[in-house]
Amino acid sequence: MKGFYEYLKKALLIHVITGIFFGLSIGFLIFTDSYKKIMERALYTVKNNLSKAQVIREEDEALKKKIELLKSYLPEDYKGKEMELLILEEIDRIKTLFPSTRLTVTEFLPEGDTLSLGFSLQGSIEDYRDFVNKINLLEGPDLPLFLIDKLLINVQPDGNNSFQINGRIKTLRMG
Repeated sequence: MKGFYEYLKKALLIHVITGIFFGLSIGFLIFTDSYKKIMERALYTVKNNLSKAQVIREEDEALKKKIELLKSYLPEDYKGKEMELLILEEIDRIKTLFPSTRLTVTEFLPEGDTLSLGFSLQGSIEDYRDFVNKINLLEGPDLPLFLIDKLLINVQPDGNNSFQINGRIKTLRMG
């Protein structure tokens, strides 16, 4: 019987060692499967982020091209001048177009990347068509912008018509 107990002891030891080995093997397989799933999710996230980064790069390049296009529409000397000087040159242009008028201005008003100057222009209208053409010329697409807040035209039966314009000249900083 002693031989049988020795056999059972050896068999039990082999079964325990085999059980431990298979238990560790199953645990390792579960761990590697979980690790594989985590790595697949990480790879998917990296690929997704790379594709988003490519889209962002493309959008950035498109925006840069649009900004350059917008800058090409600006007058050549626009970037080098001070904002106040540009607005004052526009005031001179108004006085040149309407020489016999009274022009009053307010103070410069900074608003973020823009600067504006309020004005009031009063005078008489000799030729209505000429008056409208001059206003249209001032309101053109050029910078600085000529913005009319209020326009009053006083029509008299004797033909002595007058006008008053309240508005702003506004420009933006390019830097």
